[in-house]
Amino acid sequence: MNDYRHPVDERRPSKSKTIFLVVAPFLALVFFKFWAAPGRDPGTLLVVACAMLAYCLLVIGLAYHWDKPSYFDWAVAGYFLFASVSLAVWPGAAGGIFARYSVTGIFLCLFLAAFFPPLVGMDPFTCHYAEKYTPKDVWGNPIFFTINRIMTFVWAGIFAVCVVLSLYPSVFTRAVFPVVLIVGFGLPFNLRFPDFYLRRLGLPSLSEQRRMALQKEDSKEVISPAWLPKNAWEAISAMPGVFNGEAAGDLSALIEFQVSGAEVFTAYIHIEEGNCSLEKKPPREPDLIIETPADVWLAISRKELDGQQAFSQQAFKAKGNLGLLISMSRLFSVAPAK
Repeated sequence: MNDYRHPVDERRPSKSKTIFLVVAPFLALVFFKFWAAPGRDPGTLLVVACAMLAYCLLVIGLAYHWDKPSYFDWAVAGYFLFASVSLAVWPGAAGGIFARYSVTGIFLCLFLAAFFPPLVGMDPFTCHYAEKYTPKDVWGNPIFFTINRIMTFVWAGIFAVCVVLSLYPSVFTRAVFPVVLIVGFGLPFNLRFPDFYLRRLGLPSLSEQRRMALQKEDSKEVISPAWLPKNAWEAISAMPGVFNGEAAGDLSALIEFQVSGAEVFTAYIHIEEGNCSLEKKPPREPDLIIETPADVWLAISRKELDGQQAFSQQAFKAKGNLGLLISMSRLFSVAPAK
């Protein structure tokens, strides 16, 4: 599997700094839009464009210090670099174009920042913001990447529509309709689509994943080497002994393990009415099928390898109810009996 993610940066800015970094590049665009009115002197526009470029470079510097720059930071800085150069070289022609099409330039800038990075193998722009609100364990997950890729291209479509609308000189096409499209569709889509997509795959919602991540941090424990499994069969057959019936509630599930490599066998873990058992034959169709090399599952069971990270890197495969897969660390969390 391709590694879609950049190296994890443990730094996270404060909420106020995060808000500033999100809003900062757009403030420069809005200011320039109102300044670039018809009849404005090209020399004055050049001064303002250079000032906005300096402001954007300052924002990029702060972003590096607090977190990391977004694609929009670079795109807006590039916009004002282009504006400064063109106004300096062709003041008359460039001044007229920016005075008439400044709003079009803004939306075109946003479209380019959203549309092109994923086409050349870079992260979708929404990853930069999604990482602020999701557990870092899921950042390398292909599902996380897919959700953000879809959201990014939806936003690219929104910005493309705004570019076309802004070509017509009307307050409705340049301001009212784009704002309605962004606020009335774009922002609600951002809020609702991730959970919608996760539910279709049978996965926990974002809020549930955050809660599970906190529970995972709180429940970290060191297992005595005397009680570590010595092979994959021992690890899987011991799962009923560490089953957390309270966490399972009224869950009814059947997990099929297809183990290959150094050991070859198929086993079934059956959860029903707060009980868990190891089965050699399936009592029904499995809810989750895990295909894993023996050494991979042994390493996961011995806490030498993180299960979610191993799944993200396709060290093992799973199909069916992936929400059940994510819940396994909670369902099998009782300390082994000595």
